[in-house]
This record gives sequence, structure tokens and C-alpha cells, in this order.
Amino acid sequence: MFYAAKIVMIVSGIWRLELPTESIFWKTFYRMYSAASKILLSTTVFALLAKFPELLEKDALAAMEIASLALACGVVLVKTMACQSPRNLLLIRTARQEEDQLYIHTNKISEGVYSRHIDYCRKLALIIAIVFLATTFALIAQGVEKNYALVKTHQNITVERPLIFLCWYPFRTENYHSYVLVDQAIRVLNAGTCNLSVNIFIETVLLFLRAQLIILQEQFRTFHKGIDETPIVNAGQVNHQVIKRLCISHQKLIYYLASFNDSLKFIMLLEYVASSLIIASSILEVFGGHNVPFNAGFVMTNFGGLMFLSWNCNEIMVQVSAELATALYESKWHEQDKQSNALLQIMLIRSQKPLAITIGPFGPMTVDAGMSRVRLAYSYTTVLGGNF
Repeated sequence: MFYAAKIVMIVSGIWRLELPTESIFWKTFYRMYSAASKILLSTTVFALLAKFPELLEKDALAAMEIASLALACGVVLVKTMACQSPRNLLLIRTARQEEDQLYIHTNKISEGVYSRHIDYCRKLALIIAIVFLATTFALIAQGVEKNYALVKTHQNITVERPLIFLCWYPFRTENYHSYVLVDQAIRVLNAGTCNLSVNIFIETVLLFLRAQLIILQEQFRTFHKGIDETPIVNAGQVNHQVIKRLCISHQKLIYYLASFNDSLKFIMLLEYVASSLIIASSILEVFGGHNVPFNAGFVMTNFGGLMFLSWNCNEIMVQVSAELATALYESKWHEQDKQSNALLQIMLIRSQKPLAITIGPFGPMTVDAGMSRVRLAYSYTTVLGGNF
């Protein structure tokens, strides 16, 4: 399931686990590439913010676009650093080990559930990659097209040549315009691939946890059949070790999700707050006819990312973890011995508290929470639209 996330994280320089090579040269090169990627993203945020005061006095709409780009790049930078935290690295390593164990000790039901989630994860990663990369290349193509049109119509006149995006440089960009365009194209690609990789990583982790919880439900429904789903000779006795193993698996999933939530809950809060402003400013840019292809794609990436995130978080909380209690009730708990029933009762009590990804200290991330950001973005668009 983590195959697509691994590829895009390696491309963007975020990957921190073992590389698919033993060469010392390539490992050293990748460390340098990873450091350069982070430096590029950091300096891009600084250059955008430094240009904002100047634009605010001349063109408020352009200043809003720069502010939304800086905010989006800042969120990506923080999410990138969070994805490289020791907790998340341990989560990836542990998840890959769990995947290996799943294929060794599994049954047809579990294998089918996990296979469906792998297909869903790959399709989702493909959709995210297409939209994000199309938006990235739209911005670059738009800048190149503007420069080509300007050179074609003003061959003998010296005019200020446009950039891919407005930002601050410590020198006159007219003197090094070609180098500046190359630099900006690299920065756009870097920000786009980093944004793509962190979004695919987060969605992959959520889908992995969702798949594990659904598999756990099916295992509890059929635990009376034993590990290999063959009926136990004495139907009145349950394999206590099977129930114990399933309880331990549930505790591990709770720990994984808690660790993931602790490392990303304030990042979720930052993205939750920033998403409305980014979507509203991009919509205003589209209505104003400014960089329409890029801003339309920018709206789609932020809106789609918010919806996918809130949906998968909602599925973990409502459709998956809360359903575990139903799965326990539907099992043949009434035919088990006293010791096994004690474990099942503890599991039933624990499942009354659904697992959730939280928005900082402000409650769980759900579909309603995501839609509230969309409604707020509409309010921002309505209010700010009258001022431009």
C-alpha cells in the first residue's frame, strides 16, 4: 500500500528510510538532494512573504495571490517536516512489517479487504498526482507562454518581462531573467512534488489504518472458527489465544493511530485554518481572470485534498472503529468461556470510544468539519469579492 507514497516521497526528497540502493554515492547524493529540496521550499516561502508588502500597495489582487501561495507553501513545509518525524518513520516501518505479516498469516476475507484498499489507494494516489502535477505544470506553462508572447510582440522594445510568479529577489530580475525563470520553474516543481508526496503519504496512512480496522472487524466476527477459519471441534470452547491475539492487534492499531494523530494534529489545525483562505483567494483570482488555469487547478487541489482528508478521517471514526462493537456483538460471544468473554467485554467497552484524527484541540476531523471550511471559503469569497 505504501509503494506509491514511497516513490513520490523519494522523488521529492522527503523519504528518510532505507533507499532501494546500496551505493554510497547515491545515498550521499540523495541526502544533498533532500537538503536542497527543503532549502528551496523554505526560501520560496520567505521570497513570497518579502514581496507581499510591495504588492499590497500596488495590486491587492496580486498580493492576495502571493499570500495564498506563501500560505500554501508554508503548510507544505510544516507537513513535510512532520512526515519526517521519528514517529511517522516508525509508523511506516511498522506498517510495512504488518503488511508482510498479513500476507503470511491471512485468510481470503482479510486478503480481499486489503486488496480492495490497495486498489483504492493506488487510484486515489493517481488522481492526486494527475491533478497536482497538472496544476504545477499549468503555472510553469503559463509563465513561459507569457514570456514567449511578450518577446514575439515586442522584439525591438525593452519592456519588463513577466515571471512565473511574483516574489522577491536580492537583485534586478531583468538582468538575469532567463536564470530567474529556471529558478522559479524548479521552485514550482519542488513545491508541487512536496505537496503531492505529503498528501499521498497522509491518505495512505489513513487507508492503511482503515483497512486494518475492517480486517479486525471480520476477524472478530469469525474468531469462533479459529485462526485458519476451520471450525473448532468443540463448538462450546473458543481458542483463547485467537481472541488474545486480536485484542493485541486492536491495541496496536490504537497506538499507531494515536502516534500518527499526535504528530499531525496541529498540522491538521494549520491546514484546516488555511484551507478556507487559500480556496477563497484562488476563486477570486479565477473570477478576476488572473492565471485562470493555475488558480482553477489550485482550487481543485485544495478542495479535493480537504474532502479526501475529511472523508477518510470520518470513515475511520464512524464507519470503521465504531462498527467494531457491532462486529463483536455479531460474533458467537455467548458460546465462549468466562475468560474469553471477559476480554470481549473489555473490547466492547473500548470500542464505544471511536478512534479519530483530531484538528488540534478542536475535535475530530469529519466530513462536516471539512464542509464547514468550504462554507467559510464561500463567505470569504462573498465578502472579499465586493472589495476588488
